[in-house]
Order: sequence, then C-alpha cells, then structure tokens
Amino acid sequence: MPRPNARNLLITFDAFGTLFKPRLPIPLQYIAVAEEYGVTGLTEKQVSSSFKEAFAEGSKLYPNYGKSTGMRPAEWWERIIRKTLEPLAPGGLTAGIISDLIRRFSTSAGYELYDDVTPFLEFLQSFRSRQASFWPYNTTTVGVITNSDSRVVPILDSLSIGVRSFTSKTGWEEALWPLVEPKLEIDFVALSYDVGVEKPHHKIFREAERMAKECRNLEGPWTRIHLGDDVTKDYYGAKLAGWKAVLVCREGNWPKNQGVVMVRDFGSIRRICGLLL
Repeated sequence: MPRPNARNLLITFDAFGTLFKPRLPIPLQYIAVAEEYGVTGLTEKQVSSSFKEAFAEGSKLYPNYGKSTGMRPAEWWERIIRKTLEPLAPGGLTAGIISDLIRRFSTSAGYELYDDVTPFLEFLQSFRSRQASFWPYNTTTVGVITNSDSRVVPILDSLSIGVRSFTSKTGWEEALWPLVEPKLEIDFVALSYDVGVEKPHHKIFREAERMAKECRNLEGPWTRIHLGDDVTKDYYGAKLAGWKAVLVCREGNWPKNQGVVMVRDFGSIRRICGLLL
C-alpha cells in the first residue's frame, strides 16, 4: 500500500564521467583504429591536442552536437573525427576509420561502467515500486540527464543498462544498437540534443520531470535529485532548477565551493541516499 503523504523519488545521473568512462584514453583509441587502416606514427599527445581543438571548434560553430544548425549527430562527429585526424594523416582518411570510430564510441567497445554503478542501480531498482523500513518513498524513478546525442542510449544498452522509455528523434543510432539483454533498466534518458538546450539550462531538468511523470504515469509530490561530475552543469544546474544535487568527484578533485554536497563514488549507498533524500 502507498504510504500516506509519502513522495515519489526521481533520481537522475549524468552519463559520461559519472556512470561510464572511456576504456582507454580517447586519443589511444583513435590511434588504434587509425593504425588498423594503415595510418601510423600518431602520438597520444598529438591526437589529444588535435581532438581538443576540433571538439572546441565544433562546439562553438555547431553547438549541442549540431542541433542548433540542423546538423545530425553523425555528421557532427564525422566532422570532429576529420578535424582531429586529417592534419596528422597526410595520406587522408578512409571512410572506414570514421565509421569504426563512431561505432566504437557508441557501444561498450569504447566505454566501461565505473565499478560502483551496477550495485547502486540494483539498489535503486529494488525500490521502484515498493518500500522498506528505511526508504520513505512510494516509488523510485531513475533517469539520465546528459549533454549528448542519442549515442548514450546504445552505450548504456551495451553496458547492460536498458532504457524503458526512449523515442529517438535522430534515428542514426539504430544501426549501432547492440544486441545485449539488459541486466538493469532505467526509466528514461533526457538528451540535450533532443531537448534543444544543454545543462545547466533549467529546461532540460523540466523535460526530465515531464518524462518521469509520463513514463511512470504518477501523480503527487516528487523529490528530485541529480548526481553528476560537473559543478556548474550538474550541481548548480540542478539546484537552480529547484532540485537537490550531489557532486560526484571520481578523481578526488574536490572544488572549493562551500556548501556543495560531494561524494567520490556510489559505494556508501545508504550514506549517499541519506545526504539529501
């Protein structure tokens, strides 16, 4: 039975740097794929510098993965890859390098979960529609809010985290979708590309609220909390939207901002939940 006056819990996560990370440094993965096509002599330092420059330029000229200019995500990433590698490969790039890199960074080939993610999601999933003596919520809804395009969904899926409610607005990732039976499920993913704005804009948090209510068909009061690794985009973005927030500092690089609630990982689950929930 639902508890009288109890609230529904909405808990969301950032994706990159919070739930998953590159299996190897991104420049090394670029080099490995390039070498398969005969492009040799690249160094990690060269590729890292070139990638950062290409990504910064692409984000400035075509914000939000090309959304603001009508560019599709696949086109945006092809441009980033070309801008990264072409200056370092006088012989030019083959289409195979580009398609292989896009595929790699759309699945578990390029990324891996942090070790504490699965047990934490299992813990939350166990309270989806039931309560325990220490869990004060009628329902628990889990989502992802990410400044990214729809690659995030097949990445999660290939890491055995399925998404119950997702309707692609781009379609290009369908050919990349891995055939993996998810061990865990989250309720929804709010993508900056689909919403049209990036964190810390309040609109993406409002869209997450709408998606949560729609996919669970729930009424009544909600407690909303967001966990992420960027103090401006995740922590203060959530706070300005009226949410509660926890900053996840995976590398231990604690900001000096007073009053910021911070954790290094999800290991102490009850302690994390007890911070603000």
